[in-house]
Amino acid sequence: MSDWMRRTTGLLRAAGLDLEMPSARYMARDTLLAAVQRGDLAESVIDDKVRRILRMAMRFGFFDRPQTLETAPLYSQTGRAVALDLAREGMVLLKNTNHVCHSNNRRSAPLP
Repeated sequence: MSDWMRRTTGLLRAAGLDLEMPSARYMARDTLLAAVQRGDLAESVIDDKVRRILRMAMRFGFFDRPQTLETAPLYSQTGRAVALDLAREGMVLLKNTNHVCHSNNRRSAPLP
C-alpha cells in the first residue's frame, strides 16, 4: 500500500506496491497500460497484484455478504483524529549508536 498521495514510481510498482491509496492516481489504468505497452511493466506483475488484493478480500469475507454499509463516512474528522493518534503512537525513533544506520543525510535515514 502506498504512503497516501506520494508519487508511485515504476520502481515501487515492481517492488511490490499492490495498492495505491487513497485512490489510483498513478497506478491508474492509463498509466499502467502505457507502462505495459512500453515494456516497462509485465502484465503478469499486474495480474499478481490483483490476485493478492482479491485473496485478501476473500480471506476477510468481503464477497460473502453484500457491502451495504452506507453510514460509514469516507472522510471524517473523527476518523482522521484516530488515524493521527495511531500514527503518533506507532512511531519508532532509532538512536544511531556507532553509526549502525548508514546515511549521509543527517536529518533522516531511510530504512533498508
